Amino acid sequence: MVVDGGTVAAELRRRRLGRRGLATRVASSTATTWLPASDNLRSVDKDLLLLAAMLLARNERAPGPGWGPPDG
Repeated sequence: MVVDGGTVAAELRRRRLGRRGLATRVASSTATTWLPASDNLRSVDKDLLLLAAMLLARNERAPGPGWGPPDG
């Protein structure tokens, strides 16, 4: 499923994952990413969720090439 920063930030807060401020940075990100879930992020492993959060936070700070499917 494709998720935006707000969705990932909400799940980070629900699980109490990540360093202080990570959920805030992710929530303000305009980027999206794909996670292996049908419709519920609760099934996504915490390590994958944190990786997605770091990617979204990185894209907010320094836009440019990221880890996603090529545009086309």
